[in-house]
Amino acid sequence: MVWGRSCPGAAWRIGGLWATGVAVLLLAGGGPISLHPVADPARSALPAQGLPLSGAAGLGPVDHAGGPSIPPTTSSLPSAPAGVDCSKYHPSDLLPGRLRERQIDLECSAAALAASRSHASAMTPGAPRPQVTPPVFGLYNMQIAYDSYDGYVLLLGATGGSGAKNGTETWSFHAGNWTRLYPTSFPESCVGSSMAYDEFDSYVVYLGGANLGYGGNCSSAGETWSYRGGSWSQLTPNASPPARQAAAFTNDSADGYLLLFGGMATACGGFCNDSWTFVSGNWSEIYPTTSPSPRSGAGMTYDAAAGFVLLFGGSASTGCPLDDPYCTLTDTWEFQAGVWTQLSPVGYTPPEPFDDGLVYDAVDQYALYTVADDNNTMAPELYWAFQGGNWTDLAGFIAPRPSHARLSSGPRPIERFGEALAYDWNDGYALLFGGSDLRFNPMNDTWAFHAGNWTNLTNYSAPPPSHDLFNVTFRESGLPVGVSWSVSFGNLSAQSTWVSNTSTILVENLFNGTYGFVFGNVSGYTAHPSSGVAVVSGVDLAIGVTFSPVTAAGEYTVTFNETGLPVGTSWSVELRGQAYSSSTKQVIVPLLPGSYPFVVNQVSGFSVRPNATTVTILDANVSVGVRFVPDFTVTFEEQGLPNGTVWWVALGSLQGSTGGSAIAFGLAEGTYNFTVSTAPQYSASPGTGSLQLISDLTVLVVFSTPSNASYDLTFVESGLPSGTSWSVTVDGTTVIGSGSTLGVQVHAGAHAFQVGTVTGFSSVPYSGVAEVNSSSEIVPVAFSSVGGPGSGPGASGGTPDVALLTGTVIAAAAVGAVLGVALTMKFGGRRPPASPPSR
Repeated sequence: MVWGRSCPGAAWRIGGLWATGVAVLLLAGGGPISLHPVADPARSALPAQGLPLSGAAGLGPVDHAGGPSIPPTTSSLPSAPAGVDCSKYHPSDLLPGRLRERQIDLECSAAALAASRSHASAMTPGAPRPQVTPPVFGLYNMQIAYDSYDGYVLLLGATGGSGAKNGTETWSFHAGNWTRLYPTSFPESCVGSSMAYDEFDSYVVYLGGANLGYGGNCSSAGETWSYRGGSWSQLTPNASPPARQAAAFTNDSADGYLLLFGGMATACGGFCNDSWTFVSGNWSEIYPTTSPSPRSGAGMTYDAAAGFVLLFGGSASTGCPLDDPYCTLTDTWEFQAGVWTQLSPVGYTPPEPFDDGLVYDAVDQYALYTVADDNNTMAPELYWAFQGGNWTDLAGFIAPRPSHARLSSGPRPIERFGEALAYDWNDGYALLFGGSDLRFNPMNDTWAFHAGNWTNLTNYSAPPPSHDLFNVTFRESGLPVGVSWSVSFGNLSAQSTWVSNTSTILVENLFNGTYGFVFGNVSGYTAHPSSGVAVVSGVDLAIGVTFSPVTAAGEYTVTFNETGLPVGTSWSVELRGQAYSSSTKQVIVPLLPGSYPFVVNQVSGFSVRPNATTVTILDANVSVGVRFVPDFTVTFEEQGLPNGTVWWVALGSLQGSTGGSAIAFGLAEGTYNFTVSTAPQYSASPGTGSLQLISDLTVLVVFSTPSNASYDLTFVESGLPSGTSWSVTVDGTTVIGSGSTLGVQVHAGAHAFQVGTVTGFSSVPYSGVAEVNSSSEIVPVAFSSVGGPGSGPGASGGTPDVALLTGTVIAAAAVGAVLGVALTMKFGGRRPPASPPSR
């Protein structure tokens, strides 16, 4: 199973926290049954073309309260992400290139798991072991593989409870029944682990995932373990791959080793595309000349019919073509004799890998690929086959179903992600277990896929419907806003017509059954598909239809595919001087060959990529991906500045300033450099830096005063005739001038001063101490004529009357205080410079 829609990436925040989104792969293969065989039967069970065995990789939240034996209390349950209503999300709403949304995915699932955990097991080793269904394991925290030595499907998963190693449990599946096993030692089920059966050494190999992101505290991260005969054993290989999540892992029967490819690791700086082999208990890195691009969550299995390892899809954060804005990959590769070769299937390929699984089906001799349709939370899972170098849509949902394909006539598993998928060689069918539906409701149902049909092996397919009647929603794309379209729907013998000028048509209150539908003609457009069959079986359905313009002779179409906007949001493209708008996911324009500049108009609250470029048409239709990214808020908060002090932040091409405590910017996802500055007597920490914006972010900036900072100490006189010379001595240094101000540069602290004698005048103050802290200071000096009221020390002509001096000092002090306030407002150290300090 592969969780392919995630587009994980690393993120930095102040404080150095690294987090990442993740993906999952679950694959399998096998042989006969023998719980504790005397001899190893694995070799004798190999098919003539080699045993097509596959591996598993799973990841998901593991840090939950509660446990397998004690139901959790309400207060101990993990909570949903702050400000997020999980019931209004499903993973197709979340752009996988963004860590924040991938964390929402995992955390919503963790909260749902804890809230719904109902299994309880008080069994101890040696106690009776009833054949029961395994518990609901944490999302992406289970690995599965067929154990040919022991003859059953092996499942390792963690409930996220308080049991041993985060609630890790070992289960087997045989003859339609699950049985819990109780090995004395075992690895902890880690986020992003991989598991495959090694037919050459006759044991299952488990590689623990890396401790990245949510739940990254697994004790078995990066460890290699083997399982055989009911026992786990830790191996000590000479070398090991760097710890990683969501690597593709399978048995390469033709080349004689296990093959590991890609995943996500800090050693790779994110996504990996390295190749490793495992044989005789040791890992070795190999260096093919050509390799698939870096990715995580790729589907990989040994295709026994073709005789090589098959790899499909996965997710990456960079290098996506314009027409694939989700950063998901749909390329197909083979690996044989140490060489990777990209294949070129003819016709349709499976849709973007949102959540998928890849395993070899030995009965029908093709690689089976399952994928969720991300348009509806309760639609059945889709499934494709790879055979003879090409892909076939067995369900006929996207591509025309070939006449020889066998479409399941009964129920199918509902859409899900995080499920376990393996091929059960002993029972002869593909086995699907658990996962989560697209509203984060955890499941632990078991399904078998055999000869083109699904069979529910349990009485549980969560969440059960709350009604006996169901709805079918038809969702169109490609028509201009307001254009009417229709669908005739009903029993094959009697149909009714629904008409709409919006993007959806809802057909309600349907019983289980088979219904036909035909889309009506829309002038100038063709519907794809034009008709089909809807099988209602216990769940609501969603069916998509794309309308493409009918082109004139020599014309081709340019299809603009939008992602990122809420459903129904109007957006537009300007091309050839005309605006084409839509509230669906597509804008389709017919054009003659040539080059055409276009502009995608902004939508409030979103940035668009690309917003303006040129599309070139040669001799084929063209698709252009248009990705709308919500603007995120970066808030810089300051500490340490006096109130009212102006400071600046330059972030990318934007600049902001304030005399308050915070500066905020709205920007799209990306990496930006920033610089913080203010008056020269302060230093900022951080003063410069770089941030990766993948969610709303707050950066704390602490301002401090350098120990060697200098400040202005300014004396402002009043009362002297213009041009009169006067002086001030500060800390033994005398400054003389004939203007109204005299100033000196001082460090923070207390500074003694004395005003010099001016013939015929006295001054208030005559001397004193000026306190200078973290800003410039102003001292007002009031002069008055000698002989008049207030003459005092410093005046010529004798000693003044003490009473007169006291009154004058008080009056002068009052005048000076008022003057000082006014002058401080004008000349004080907190006045902002005319422009930001140079950087």
